[in-house]
Amino acid sequence: MFRYNGSNLINSMVIPLTPEQKEIINEYYQIAALKNFTEEQAQRMQEILIIAQSDAIIDFFITEADHFIGHWLNIIDENQLKDQQAILSEYLETDYMDKYRIFVNH
Repeated sequence: MFRYNGSNLINSMVIPLTPEQKEIINEYYQIAALKNFTEEQAQRMQEILIIAQSDAIIDFFITEADHFIGHWLNIIDENQLKDQQAILSEYLETDYMDKYRIFVNH
């Protein structure tokens, strides 16, 4: 069973979060980790994703949650991810991988 204690992780972060942001992010993690959603959970997930469109911090943590859960479920192929980053770097015509030190860590 997947257990996520987002409160401890979020409380240790340097990024300042409002209590509302913490609650929304934790709720997203809890719902996203479920095998199946109820209609109510699916509706709440949609509401959270709409909120994230206008809140960069919530959007960031949702992206991180998805990545974390992807690793947990073994659905992220690290080689494919690195290939995609290389393609993006070429597309942008700048080596952002080195410039901003973007690496895949797990």
